[in-house]
Amino acid sequence: MPKIIENPQAIILEHARKILDADGYGALNMRAIAKSCGIATGTIYNYFPTKRHLLLQMMTNYWDTHFVCIDKTTASDEELLAKLKKVFDIMEAFVLCFRDVWVSMRSENESICTHEHIPPGHDYLQRLAEKVELILIIEEKRDPTALNYPLAARDMANFIVQNYFIICQMRSLPYSSLETLLLKVLQ
Repeated sequence: MPKIIENPQAIILEHARKILDADGYGALNMRAIAKSCGIATGTIYNYFPTKRHLLLQMMTNYWDTHFVCIDKTTASDEELLAKLKKVFDIMEAFVLCFRDVWVSMRSENESICTHEHIPPGHDYLQRLAEKVELILIIEEKRDPTALNYPLAARDMANFIVQNYFIICQMRSLPYSSLETLLLKVLQ
C-alpha cells in the first residue's frame, strides 16, 4: 500500500529551503531533497519537474508571505521612512536568501528570472513598486504638503525599489545613506 503523505509540496519546499540555507545552491537537487524529507524522487518530480520550478515556487512563497506584511505596513500609521525601511528589510532578506541561487545560475549561463519563466502576476519587483507607490500615495493624502518629489508616484516608487535591489545585491552602501538621500528627494 502506498504511503500517504500529508501536504507533500510543503514538505518538499521546507526541506529544499533547509538544504539551500545550510549547503547552498550547489547541494540543492531532487535526490538530496528526497533523502532529506523521505519522499521518493519521482514524487518530487511530480510536483516540481525541474529545479527551476522548485526555486520559482520557493520565491513565490517568500513573496506571498511577505506581501501580507507589506500590506499591513502600508495600512499602518507609521512614518513614511519607517514603512520604506520595512520594505527594504523584506527585500534585503529575499536577496540574502536567494543570492547564491542567482550567482550560481549565472555562472552556469542559466537564469531563473527571465520573463518567459515568470508566470503572469509574479513580477515581484513590479508588485513591490506598486506597494511602494501606494505607500507614497497614502502619505500624500495624509499630508499633502509633506512630500514634494520630482517624479510621478509610480516613477518614484520604481526608483526606490530599483535602488533597494541594487543596494541589497551590492552591499556597498549602507541603508542609512539611501535613507538620507530619500529624505532629501521626497521632501
